[in-house]
Amino acid sequence: MVKYSSQASDRQDDLTTLSELAGQILRDPLLRWQISQRVYQLMQEDMRSQRETAKNYTRLF
Repeated sequence: MVKYSSQASDRQDDLTTLSELAGQILRDPLLRWQISQRVYQLMQEDMRSQRETAKNYTRLF
């Protein structure tokens, strides 16, 4: 039971930290732009990886 309580406390701490970070991001246009560029970059990399996986998969059949 103590572990569950500790995990709930850790989760609340994480949510508080995330909330504070989100507030900083919303107030800073440059930071918002940087984060959006990074998200876009990660999405492009993921799409390339998915295309490569699909291409390799179709070679099997």
